[in-house]
Amino acid sequence: MPAVAHDAGLPSAGDLTVPAYARAVAAHSPAPGGGSVAAVVGALAASLTAMVGHYSSGRPVPSLI
Repeated sequence: MPAVAHDAGLPSAGDLTVPAYARAVAAHSPAPGGGSVAAVVGALAASLTAMVGHYSSGRPVPSLI
């Protein structure tokens, strides 16, 4: 089985704060790469779309926290 980042004692991308993730993306290393960055951007776009939908419909925003 191939080794993955969390097997090497490194934190997974899901465990990083936004500033730490941005620093990891900017670092001179192959991971995290464009795929995970695209996934984060897509998730943020979906969240903003949901926010606009809630504002437009007048329904209360469900609690996520």
